[in-house]
Amino acid sequence: MELAIVSRIAVRTFTLVSFSILFVATGSCSGDRFSSQSSSDGGGAGATSTGGAPASTGGTANAPGGAANTGGSPGSGGAVGSGGTNGTGGASTAGGANGGTFSRDGGPPKDGGGGGVATGGSGAGGTNAADATAPHWCDGQRGLFCEDFDEQPTVDGFLNSWTTFSTTGGNFTFDHGSGIPSAPNALRIQTTAPNDVKAFVIHAIPAFATKPSKIRLEFDLRIDAGDSVTLLSGAAFAAILTGTRVSDGIIGLEVGNGPGVFAGYVDPSGNAGAAPLSGSFPQENVWLGRYGFEITYSGAGSSARTGCVQALVGGQPALASCLKLPASLVDPPFVSIAFGVYSGVLYGGTVASTGDVQLRFDNALLTTE
Repeated sequence: MELAIVSRIAVRTFTLVSFSILFVATGSCSGDRFSSQSSSDGGGAGATSTGGAPASTGGTANAPGGAANTGGSPGSGGAVGSGGTNGTGGASTAGGANGGTFSRDGGPPKDGGGGGVATGGSGAGGTNAADATAPHWCDGQRGLFCEDFDEQPTVDGFLNSWTTFSTTGGNFTFDHGSGIPSAPNALRIQTTAPNDVKAFVIHAIPAFATKPSKIRLEFDLRIDAGDSVTLLSGAAFAAILTGTRVSDGIIGLEVGNGPGVFAGYVDPSGNAGAAPLSGSFPQENVWLGRYGFEITYSGAGSSARTGCVQALVGGQPALASCLKLPASLVDPPFVSIAFGVYSGVLYGGTVASTGDVQLRFDNALLTTE
């Protein structure tokens, strides 16, 4: 079946599931710069008049004493003014940690700037102050891409900030309720049709400078509904695309019949593979903590390169063994991340029936090695 979506993406039939992903951008601050004044000693020969008043803190030298009176007794020299007090160096703000910021376009992390050193007369420079409290979860995170859904005030603003999106058979909203992993927003997806849902948002990441040995995607997950997926159907909800379209190849997590959560893939030819996560189906209507998956590559050349995917729950492996990927998915020049619901048929099924699927996501982080 063909998928028409809202911008620059064509997605075709695949036998796995639906996918989704999320990420954000932050900035860093450099330290303030301070300066102080300096002073010099005053004094001078003169008659009875005294020298200028002492210099103010950090001021200039005293004025010289007055000239001697003609025929009079020599005047005493002007009193020497005291030098200005050394200025105390000001405090400076420390720069952000290296790799602590993300560009909205998914570019490489930027190094945080170093704090400026304050100077005084001969006083010591200011000490580095602590970093300011981060306003969003992604501030200070290190990775290739981060999204906490808190940069945009509306869900429409968020959807339009990514590369492309589709709302066929589902809709996106922001969850502002209490208990979300990081305020003020989490992303919510709810299906509005029981079959053939193509509701997802995609963000393309720039091409890799060097081939990664690992790609890891993690996020906070909540499943509000997902136990009505029929046999031979699946609903993918978080994925990495080996291109910009589902038809380029997709790797990720899905809700399947059982119900159960599966890790799997669909290659560009439509061939699919999947493996169930260990344990029972997750509890519904509660935040479940960190879910995700990691793709591990080995081999240098394209012909010798291999790859496999491992699901993660709480950072720990959730598959009995790493699921091997086909050769067509192990050497992507770049990837995209996706988040939402994408339904597909499995193993010769004819109807991609997922029923009611409701999911929430927060604090997604994409890292590479």
